[in-house]
Amino acid sequence: MGWFDAFRTNGWNTYYSGRDQSPVLFDVQLIIVAFFVTVISIAFLLVVVGSRGRDRWMTFCKMLFTFQTGAIILLCLTGQNWQEGDVHTHCSYIAQPGYDDVTATVGVRIGLKSVNITMTGKIEEGAYNYNERFSMKEFTDMDTSYRDARRRGLPETILYVAEYFHMDEGGLRWTRNIRLAGHFAYILLWSSFASWIVANILVCFDVARGSLLLTLTGLMMVGACVIYALCQPSSPLVVRFVDAYLRLHYGWCFWLCLVSGVLTLVVGAAVFVFYVVTPRVAGKLFLLDWSFMAEEEARDEGETAGPLELDTPNFKRKMAATVAASGGNMFDNVAYDKDDDECCNGATTATHSDNTVPAYDDVRSTTPPLTSTVIQVTA
Repeated sequence: MGWFDAFRTNGWNTYYSGRDQSPVLFDVQLIIVAFFVTVISIAFLLVVVGSRGRDRWMTFCKMLFTFQTGAIILLCLTGQNWQEGDVHTHCSYIAQPGYDDVTATVGVRIGLKSVNITMTGKIEEGAYNYNERFSMKEFTDMDTSYRDARRRGLPETILYVAEYFHMDEGGLRWTRNIRLAGHFAYILLWSSFASWIVANILVCFDVARGSLLLTLTGLMMVGACVIYALCQPSSPLVVRFVDAYLRLHYGWCFWLCLVSGVLTLVVGAAVFVFYVVTPRVAGKLFLLDWSFMAEEEARDEGETAGPLELDTPNFKRKMAATVAASGGNMFDNVAYDKDDDECCNGATTATHSDNTVPAYDDVRSTTPPLTSTVIQVTA
């Protein structure tokens, strides 16, 4: 053994076993979003199980639905499966004479801002698992990522597939259309996420406006999928190998966003119609205080002359305390206990301990307002 022969194989550069041997199996951003969604959902479930009341499960279902809409938006923003495709084929591992082709599974995963190219298989020396990401955030990012991949010496098959996305000349403009489609869908999804946040805030105070914003959220999610599909290249991207073709199709991110958007759109519109038809029932369903609405309805109908009785817990507690403080005679009025005949036959008196005082409250005047009436009172 010479001075510099340690960790060398057949005279090649020094290679340390165990270095960079772990392939990329999961998307870190996707795992983070899924983790937080799961934790918050479990927290809501524990709160509902530990609380009392018959409406707790209804509240949990409403919160779970609204929360999963925001979670799906984030998953679609970070996911790499808007388009995907796989093929099992014979391909070259190293583009040099003397190396045979290998049998590998080549896959493409297209997100809104990047492209993932995978290559998995087995050779005599062991298994290999490549997962390379090429950025498409800016117009020149794909060219930079492709040049970096060639500099690092990635397998020939990965470079061959990446070249389809690198070319932007003549009729080979797949990257331009795919990048524009992801760009517009990215903007609409972030706009829908902002609308979803405002909708959750407004629904606690105003069901009508909250449901309209929820409908707008679903509309933008559906619009993101529609624009993404319309901006795709007219000629589909097909990667040709020796014995197979790699064709792309829409992945689970696209279909999840589309289905969730349609569901959110339908639910938002249904809640708005339900609120317009039966506002009181909708208010109770969303746990709103409808005392101010009852006062406005009573004022519009001219029913404010008598005591306003509202079927709300806060109003009942306040009225019970007021009646108890007044000795239980808060709404007693002797004048309204007499009919019109007794009031119009003559004057009435209220007898006190020392003298007789006219009971003007017992007289109900039928004359128009601002007209004085003289009543003779006999001792």
